[in-house]
Amino acid sequence: MKKYYEMNEKYKMYVKISIFLFGIFGTIILYLLMNPPMIFLDSTVYIKLAENIQEGRLHVYYRNGYMMSFPPFYSMLISLLEKITHNFEHAGAMISIIAGSLATIPAILLAKRFYGLGVASLALVLFMFNLFYILYSSAIFTEALFTFLFLSAIYVIYLALSKNSLLMWFSAGAIGGAAWLTRDVGIIIPAASIFWLTVCLLKKQYTVKKFVFFGAALIIGLLITYLPIRSLTHLDKQNTPNLYPPLSVARQLAIPDQRNAIQREIYRRELTDDGKEYKHIAWLKTSLGLSDLITDWRWILKRILINIIGIIKSTALIFFYIFFIFIIIGIFISKNRKNSESEKFFLRPHQEYLFISSFVLLFASFYALAGGFSGPQDPERYLVPIIPILSMWCALGIIWTVKKISEMTVKKIETLTIAVLGSILLMINIMYIISICNWYFPFHNNIHFAALAQLNIFKERQSQNNLVIMSKSAFLPYYADALQILTPYGEYGEIIKFAKSKKVDYFFLENSLYAPQLEFLKNTKISTPELKFILQIKQGNLYQLIY
Repeated sequence: MKKYYEMNEKYKMYVKISIFLFGIFGTIILYLLMNPPMIFLDSTVYIKLAENIQEGRLHVYYRNGYMMSFPPFYSMLISLLEKITHNFEHAGAMISIIAGSLATIPAILLAKRFYGLGVASLALVLFMFNLFYILYSSAIFTEALFTFLFLSAIYVIYLALSKNSLLMWFSAGAIGGAAWLTRDVGIIIPAASIFWLTVCLLKKQYTVKKFVFFGAALIIGLLITYLPIRSLTHLDKQNTPNLYPPLSVARQLAIPDQRNAIQREIYRRELTDDGKEYKHIAWLKTSLGLSDLITDWRWILKRILINIIGIIKSTALIFFYIFFIFIIIGIFISKNRKNSESEKFFLRPHQEYLFISSFVLLFASFYALAGGFSGPQDPERYLVPIIPILSMWCALGIIWTVKKISEMTVKKIETLTIAVLGSILLMINIMYIISICNWYFPFHNNIHFAALAQLNIFKERQSQNNLVIMSKSAFLPYYADALQILTPYGEYGEIIKFAKSKKVDYFFLENSLYAPQLEFLKNTKISTPELKFILQIKQGNLYQLIY
């Protein structure tokens, strides 16, 4: 306590604000933890992979009938924590919550270093209470863990550059390897590290000898964390049948437009002419040469542009549109801002914004090329790791705006103007949160599937470990501990033939499924010679296949 009272007033306020915010944030997270974790589509994959890891396997059965490999670090942590919690779902949620909370540490350190204590405090409020950040910090997703690793890597790379530390470069490599094993976008961390190492060499901040030593430390740290796990994943392929075709960079660039929900469903579910395979899987198995990319160059450029626009739109959505304006302001003024608390750094004060900006630019470029915003549902989750950085710029824009208002008005008018502006922003924020909650949370409510999975009809086949369910959603197969086959798009006879070739036991026909050929079965309780009606719930009908 004595040391606390010896701190100057600035740091006393900093500690008080942090304790207050951690208390509120902790209360929200505790409430979320006391409730059953929300299970999303990808959550089922992470949990199943964690179960497989405990059995010594690093691949997981996916809903198109193939075995797939996903970045395994998050699932590995789930499998370890499950030994204590004895529940995979709770283990996954706890890892997300802990990582999401710990991410505040590197976030506040970065904000304070580059923009000062005032901006850091406001940025902490903006991102800790961001609806999307809270949602994904409590869900079974990799977002919270990756955010912590991503921000930690940025801060460690900054320390490595400013202190010329061999240990920090080694740590940057180790954290980068863990981030890469958490999400594919983690590759930008070693890429950014190599970029800034090269910049130091070109600016003559490093001699060739230092460049080699620091580069070696970075690579050793990367290999120590990344190589062993990737080697195990590669070796596991030898004992894994029916592997999903590898998705090359060329294939990723040439994937068709999937923004339209109906087009997306047809693309993923349409069968080949012989009805034996999904058409997009057959497409992945064919070779794609440079000439094909050159032929499709217009679509590839258009797709990249679509993704860039999608990133901007999703960023605006995450910050409720009105706060997005302050992000733009913050980005522009950060170029000419010098932090009074800045330490020795190889970049000039007016160039320091380039350091953090480079990570955001690499992050956005990855998803512009990978197509994360031209098909997947709820793409806002991909931007969660940069919410803290965007919050810094937003806070900078807000503080600058308030300062300009105070310069243009007398004190009473200034107070009134700021109060009115703050009230308007608060009301818009609250209304937007309510509207998002009404749309977003019910969309992922899967309690009905959990109850349906407890039916006795599934118990016998579960014990034999070979239950197969055909459906659009992965939730019923997940809760029933069954293998899923994605409902194909085609004529009724083709669908039945495909289901029987995959040895499907039960078919769940969702009301939301786009299938004009199956409309005669929806909202009815009829059976057909091939399908025996079992029961009907709000989401759709359950049938048993007749062989």
